[in-house]
Amino acid sequence: MRFLSKALDRAGFPRIDDPEAEARKVAVLRVVVGLLLAWRSGVIAYDAVYYFDPTSLMGRPLPLEAIAGWMQCALAWGLVFGIVPRTCAVLLMLTHAAFSIWTGTYNLGPMLLVPILGAMAVLDSGKLTVHGRVRQPPPAAAFRAVYLILFLAYAGWSFQAVLYHVRDPYWIEGRT
Repeated sequence: MRFLSKALDRAGFPRIDDPEAEARKVAVLRVVVGLLLAWRSGVIAYDAVYYFDPTSLMGRPLPLEAIAGWMQCALAWGLVFGIVPRTCAVLLMLTHAAFSIWTGTYNLGPMLLVPILGAMAVLDSGKLTVHGRVRQPPPAAAFRAVYLILFLAYAGWSFQAVLYHVRDPYWIEGRT
């Protein structure tokens, strides 16, 4: 771990001097991501009633896409208010990309959201929550490691996008 820390220092990767301040930043990020997800999931859930045909389950027509959308929205509000935020982040991390594929709304946003939700689950310390049970923030090394993982994930997706566009006929012909 010491080797990684020295390598990151030489590379100019930011140092974390105050884990308490970083924990507050992660809490604000949690609230903002929760608001964005609540809005996105709410719109999808509302529209799913009109867009998708109901699924027959035990002889009853049910709008499963809308129900799943409202469940995603409830988990997002859990992030906003800090009601079991780690659990909400993990459940959203495991289900939101699949929900987006299922409803045909998958794009770069849910793809990038998965590692961010994972980071929030690991780094959350209970700040800006309704219940007020604040835990000790993770050590500075944990913040730095998670930020490195997020950076590498984003760099990988950016490189993949470049490779995709190099072979995309619409991109090559200048149509997009």
